[in-house]
Amino acid sequence: MLGVVEVIESQFGITYPPPTLPAVPWLRHNPTLMNFAVVILKIVEEHTKDGPRNCIHLRLWLGLMGNFNYDAIILSDLLEDHTILKELYIRGIIDYSPPRLCIAQPFREVQYMLILRGRRWPEPHPHMQPMRVLIINAGGVQHPDFPVAFAQLNDQHNPHLVVVTETRVGGAEGGHKRLSMNFQESLFLDPAGFLGGMWLFWNSNLLTSQLMYQNDKSLSVELTLRD
Repeated sequence: MLGVVEVIESQFGITYPPPTLPAVPWLRHNPTLMNFAVVILKIVEEHTKDGPRNCIHLRLWLGLMGNFNYDAIILSDLLEDHTILKELYIRGIIDYSPPRLCIAQPFREVQYMLILRGRRWPEPHPHMQPMRVLIINAGGVQHPDFPVAFAQLNDQHNPHLVVVTETRVGGAEGGHKRLSMNFQESLFLDPAGFLGGMWLFWNSNLLTSQLMYQNDKSLSVELTLRD
């Protein structure tokens, strides 16, 4: 239940306990978000331990008792609506396919440590400069917390290059969101359906770039450190 409460708090900008969900100002301007709340409640009710009891507790907290005919709503019908399903994915409310409720923090720095034994590598050139690369698994860049997490990670690491995976948004909507990330230079790959998608940002004060090729599924860019 704690994970579900955290999802609701981050997605709807409320805290446990009240204010109630209908009092959230921007919800009144976007009633579609009510569908997201219902999806979360239905998943809790139908697919978690003590689901019906926990669902009633959440509905009492959210002020959703008696507001509509909740029992008549069928979860599978909501998830067959592509408009609703798309928004659930790009906001990071659900993950995987078939969809599951995403109750983990979706913004993860991807760190790799490669350990090779039995091989000697040449000494690095004395003038070689390190390059800081930040890789973020967004799990849906329309998640309300993503812009803050993105800014904090960039302030913390001051990267030369940023790779954002699982953006789950493309086209004009993705372009608008990408331009809001405060990088002058970027490339992108659109998602396939409701999953995938990638953004590539670089600090133009530190790097120059040349796009080698790009298609729907891959891209290659040559980045060079400025003198």
